[in-house]
Amino acid sequence: MQLPNGTWYGPVLGPLTLTLPPNFALERLRTQTVPATAPAGAYWYQGRVGDYPASSVTQRFPFSKNAAGGKRLVGDWRNDGQDFDNGQEAQQVLWPSR
Repeated sequence: MQLPNGTWYGPVLGPLTLTLPPNFALERLRTQTVPATAPAGAYWYQGRVGDYPASSVTQRFPFSKNAAGGKRLVGDWRNDGQDFDNGQEAQQVLWPSR
């Protein structure tokens, strides 16, 4: 996570160890909590694949955080959602017929 002042924070998820067959795609619905104490401004969320901290593939997207408000204040960079257990799915890969 790149903070509005340009410094990096994290990793906020992982590193994870996954073994996937070639050409296998894995999608997971995840929610990244940004704490109320984090500064308001423009952020970059970046995901990397490869040997940590180096990477072979990097994807990123921008988002912004408004000033803290509301009644629900969260105090950490919690990341929740679908598990990354790929064992069952990796066995179900369908290869194209030739």
